Amino acid sequence: TCDSGLSRTVVAGVATFTGCKIDKVSPVSPSNPYLIVASASNLSSAESTTVAVIPGAAAKLGFTAQPTTATSSQTFAIQPIVAVQDLGGNTVTSGANSNATVTLAIGTNPATGTLTCTSGLTLAAVAGVATFSGCQINNAGAGYTLTAAATGLTGATSTAFTMSAPAAQITLTTSSSDCGATPPTL
Repeated sequence: TCDSGLSRTVVAGVATFTGCKIDKVSPVSPSNPYLIVASASNLSSAESTTVAVIPGAAAKLGFTAQPTTATSSQTFAIQPIVAVQDLGGNTVTSGANSNATVTLAIGTNPATGTLTCTSGLTLAAVAGVATFSGCQINNAGAGYTLTAAATGLTGATSTAFTMSAPAAQITLTTSSSDCGATPPTL
């Protein structure tokens, strides 16, 4: 984006753009930089020199993977992953706060559930990423959210999800004296 807009009128042979910025890091890596192309009607287009965009300073946390509907007391099919991000949502892989300690908790708790993770609820990010594992909530309920917090960074809240009740189990008990008798009623 550019503060002056992406289209400008040429004045004395020059089009001036101001306040231009790219909010996502260079595709794949800084070694694969952006090219900016200028084009105008009836003229050949022109390319800039390469522009490598790297992440900005760590500013916030963001869920890059978050649980969806799951069964209570069973591990989520998608385990929570929290990234240390710059203001543009890019993962900050090095520098200050890239190894921040991230704490996971239940945000909205419609059924007084308890969150547990085999990895623990507090992890140090590695290269800007905290990958939780073995996470589950013990009570069924609709509208749960998770929160992620770290000192010095704006926290994050997951999208809402439902914990469904496990399938009911039916136990049939018979004694040897019941063999050959009328089948039991469920």
